[in-house]
Amino acid sequence: MPVSNLDKFEERRLVPGFRFELIARGFSMRPEILPGDLLYIEVVQPESISVGDVVVFRKRGHLIAHRVVKKELARGQFIEKGDDKFRPYPVELGSVIGRVTAVKRGEQIKHLDSITNRGASRATAYISYYKFKIIIKLSSIKRMIFGGSARDKSGI
Repeated sequence: MPVSNLDKFEERRLVPGFRFELIARGFSMRPEILPGDLLYIEVVQPESISVGDVVVFRKRGHLIAHRVVKKELARGQFIEKGDDKFRPYPVELGSVIGRVTAVKRGEQIKHLDSITNRGASRATAYISYYKFKIIIKLSSIKRMIFGGSARDKSGI
């Protein structure tokens, strides 16, 4: 979900603990985040980010907010995925700016860093990531059994 152009963003303020707000655009994180939602973001060290956290990172000149579905610190990356997207992607640690701590929609604020929401976010991340892995594996098995493209007829 694109949230802002980098040219509007002040890089010099990116020190741990700095907090800022951005307005969300796009649908890749629905229903958790919708276009027009106000995101509260805290700059953090990559080591403090957990599976399930929604992070903001740089990608092709934009800031993107997606969920971390896997940590690969030894490889210098996270695996991120939009909640409404099928495929996860790697993100270099150096691209990560911060963690979304809350989402404001209208007059309501949802605190993503509360204990309840952190647990739900972690479960969402694991289910999302392993659902993708299972579908890919089933597609491979289907190819082995029936031959041809696994996308034939079923769309898988």
